Amino acid sequence: SEIATLTAVYDIYEPPNGILTELKSGHSYSARQYAGTMQIPLYLLTAKLAQIPVKKAIISRYNPKTDKVDRAIIYPSEIANKKAMNYLDSLTPEIWAYFHKNNLFNETNATMAKKLQSL
Repeated sequence: SEIATLTAVYDIYEPPNGILTELKSGHSYSARQYAGTMQIPLYLLTAKLAQIPVKKAIISRYNPKTDKVDRAIIYPSEIANKKAMNYLDSLTPEIWAYFHKNNLFNETNATMAKKLQSL
């Protein structure tokens, strides 16, 4: 995008195996529900753009109420990449416009955080 740089911080990346793992905790959402969000498609897209080989992404969710773990596996695909790009293409201009409208550019992080909390 001309107005934003896509970055990601993976919970775990295992280079020899090409496995990206996202760790979750809680009882509200299952690993399968997390798999339906945009987080992993965005991670897969960042990996592709950075030429980081990913064979699969695993969401591992620990439920403290049941003391159990469930997992979901997502495989990289062109469909996931297109879904992530469409999401970015639709959301980035809205975020940029919001920041511009609220004069949030060129400010320190602390000042920006205070402004965002007051909105």
